[in-house]
Amino acid sequence: MPSSMTLLTEKQCALDATIARAEKVYPNLFREQLRHGLFQLLANTEPHFFESRSLEHLRKLLFVQFSLQKQMIRALSEPESQKKEVCIRVFSVSSRLCIALALSLDQQIELFGNRFIQETTRTLVPHWQEIPGSSLFWQSTKHSFLFYYVELQQPEKHVLSRSRLKELQTDLQKKILDKIHCCSSPVFWPYNYEESYRQLLLLHKEVHSNSDLPQISIHFRGHNSQDLEFLIYMVRPAAEQPFEKTIDKLPTWIRFISHISSSLKNSFFSEAIAFSLHIPISCLNFGLITNLLLVRKYVTTLLETLLGPFRDFNGGLFTQQEEIFALFKKNFGSKIPNFCSFAEVLFYSLKPIEAQLTLQKQQAESLFQAFSQIMQKKASFCFQHYPKEILIIKTRNLLFIDPIIQKIKNLKNIAYASVQLSDMHYLVFLDPCGLHAAELEKHLSRQNIRSTQRSSLLAENINLALSRA
Repeated sequence: MPSSMTLLTEKQCALDATIARAEKVYPNLFREQLRHGLFQLLANTEPHFFESRSLEHLRKLLFVQFSLQKQMIRALSEPESQKKEVCIRVFSVSSRLCIALALSLDQQIELFGNRFIQETTRTLVPHWQEIPGSSLFWQSTKHSFLFYYVELQQPEKHVLSRSRLKELQTDLQKKILDKIHCCSSPVFWPYNYEESYRQLLLLHKEVHSNSDLPQISIHFRGHNSQDLEFLIYMVRPAAEQPFEKTIDKLPTWIRFISHISSSLKNSFFSEAIAFSLHIPISCLNFGLITNLLLVRKYVTTLLETLLGPFRDFNGGLFTQQEEIFALFKKNFGSKIPNFCSFAEVLFYSLKPIEAQLTLQKQQAESLFQAFSQIMQKKASFCFQHYPKEILIIKTRNLLFIDPIIQKIKNLKNIAYASVQLSDMHYLVFLDPCGLHAAELEKHLSRQNIRSTQRSSLLAENINLALSRA
């Protein structure tokens, strides 16, 4: 009986020979990337991984890894590529279901946790169990993507056909994209310098003397698989202790990022500060579901401990938003198809923020129902004018939507939301008075465009309509 090390060496040599033949026949295709892929497998697996798999299985994995890597690099190299990319291969070896995926990753703001992939897979093949020690993971040092591989044990006498494997691959890709988007919901109050200074000046108007309490505005900005980010604005009379010294007292597990630190002056000096706090999800102990209102209360208590008493400038607003959406979810959650996959994102994306607070039940039902309908359409570009003066545009082209949003911001009595789900972008107009939506719909219909190839022409006509409206 040969030893484990002998088996590993023999299989490694056989794979080396396979790579050499492939490089000789297709030198321009493989070059050094296939061999580098073998090194990645060796570096990221235990010896028993090679020992317990056949040579054909390892060859298959090696070439699948190479193929997904090439697909991801090509997708990321496309001009103006901003969407989340997921490349997946599902194949079967003996009684094992093998899942390999490459996932684009914004390394500045995102961290990867494989639990959501396991949970998503379990919804598609609920009775299949992950094989211990079968997963591997590596992250590219040159490109913004990661590779993940896992094997599931098929139930006894359960064999998947080739068509079923293909179907499973398509479903898994879609569900993972949807899951990623739910975990990375859009910023409720987007951070940018212009908005930050506006918030700070707003708070500054509330500080009238040296004895006034600090004015603080707390906003949930977003989250990834590891932590929640809260964006905080503070204006207070100049204090004896520098703010930097105060922040040193933060618990070590909370990450602090400074955005703005400035001084404002009327008859006295005030400090104007904008910063983010990243709260690790693992420290919250809220179970499977994280209640944002409870986390915000935790942040409020934390700031009180550091700064003493302060005025929570937008505390009532946050609570009111939570209560309004909870009511909509209760009334429409089981009534409207796919409600849970888009409703929260859509509601909190509505701008101006007053639109979230004044949205009536009947109007909200029409909005969610309309969005659900257009989301289910297969076309890569479409638009539809719904009752109650709701207009929704669906497109893959983000460049088509941005200039329209800039125009909308200058209009009165119209609310809008820009939402991305998977690789589709949605622009929603909510025009209760009917002043602009009909004009927009007329111009959209006049062009009769169903292809993103002519979307720039359509954008010009929409901008013209907005200018005239």
